[in-house]
This record gives sequence, C-alpha cells and structure tokens, in this order.
Amino acid sequence: SQSMGIQDATEGRTRLEAARHLLRDEPYELLDRLARTQKVRFFTFGTFPTEADPDIPVQAERKATAIGEALQEAVVRVGETALSGVVLLSDGVNTAGEDPAKVARVLGVPVYSVALGGKVAERGKFIDIGIAGTPHSLEFIVNNKATIEVRLSNHGLTGFADGERQLDLSLYRGREKLADQSVQFPREDGAHEVRIEYTPKEVGIHKLTLVLPVLSGEVVEQNNRREFTVRVTDPKIRTLMVEGVVRAEYRFLRRVMES
Repeated sequence: SQSMGIQDATEGRTRLEAARHLLRDEPYELLDRLARTQKVRFFTFGTFPTEADPDIPVQAERKATAIGEALQEAVVRVGETALSGVVLLSDGVNTAGEDPAKVARVLGVPVYSVALGGKVAERGKFIDIGIAGTPHSLEFIVNNKATIEVRLSNHGLTGFADGERQLDLSLYRGREKLADQSVQFPREDGAHEVRIEYTPKEVGIHKLTLVLPVLSGEVVEQNNRREFTVRVTDPKIRTLMVEGVVRAEYRFLRRVMES
C-alpha cells in the first residue's frame, strides 16, 4: 500500500525499495536462495494478493492493506498441503480486515515475517494520528444502540492548539455516514480509547469504515481509515408458560414480552 513508499529504510530507500533490495540484490538475494530448494510463487497485495513477476516493478499505490486476508487467499491459491511456508515482507501497517496475527496462527503453515522500514516514532519530528486497532468479532442487535470501542494514536501534536486537536471520528457504511464522534486528541504522544455509537437498521453482515481526517504533514495517511465487519441480528425471546387456567397476569406478561 501507500505506506510502503515512506523513505525510512536503510541507505535512504523507501520501504518498497528495501523489499526489492532484499529479494534481488547482493548480499541477500532472497528469491534466488529460496528457489534453489523450493518452488517460489510471488504475490503482491493491498487488500487481496495478486500473483506477479518479481522482475516487474510495482508501485506503492494501493489505498488499503489487509495482511490477514492476503495471507488466507495466498495459502488457498497455492494449496496448503504443498506449502512449506510464507515469507511476508511488509511494514506491518494493517488497515483492513482480520488481525494478521490471529490469521497466521490458524493457517497451518509457517509464516516468516520480515519487517521493512523504521519505527515511525524513531524518525524525529513528524505528525501522525491514526486508528491503532481494528474492531473485530462485533455482534449487534437491530434497532438497538451499538457501541464500538476504538483505540486511537497520535504523535507530534505538541504545537497544535486545542481547536486543531479536536477532530471528528466518522463511521460509514459504504457512502452513508452513520455517526460522528468528536475527539479531543492530547498534546502528548500516545494512545487512548474512544467510543462511537450508532443504531443498525438492518439485519446482516455489514462492512463499516472508521475515518479520521488527514492532518497537513501527516507521515502515514493509511492508518486514518479502518474497515471492519459487524454482524447485526434480530434475536427472538421464546417463552413457555404453563398454567392450569389463564390468569389475569397473562395480559401484563404478554405486553412486557411484546415490548
């Protein structure tokens, strides 16, 4: 994704250039070394993997990164029984889908992760706000208020006025805005929890998106947006009442249950 274009790898390379250097150049030549003993298939990915020729340059232009989904789909395409392992070259900026660590644990094949780029916090002065985690395994009841807990992070806001640090966290389903939550970011670097509420109107599996505005001069824009899914259900309560005769209380009980 676009975060692979950040120039914070060794010798002034971008993260994507560092990946190419690791795969093809001396002294690493990772692809050639693997190909001596293994059949290697090469994939690039944003949200889904695309099989590619490693000698054809790719651009860091995809707008989202779903490492978990990419791992799952690549394993399915190759075939789990024939797969010795997965070598994952990534900067770890995951902006959509399932938690990659959880996906990797259930894949059934080894995953060797190679980190690219430096830690953002070690780059000196920079500005960044982001959604630090993706909500998952959420289940709500239709026509009832739903609360989503979100972890936000921030860095480099010391010089911002109070009004500049007050931003809206927005929740979307497709192009429809479901809710806004005003957030006051602190001056100090760190992370904090906020809540955003909405009322789902339809039963089903819904793909939702959390969005923060992009500040001028932000280092990484991709973490200002996170996609996730929720399950909305309409549970029914079934009650068995056993009585010898119909009592007057039945009328009141029925009203309560219907409400």
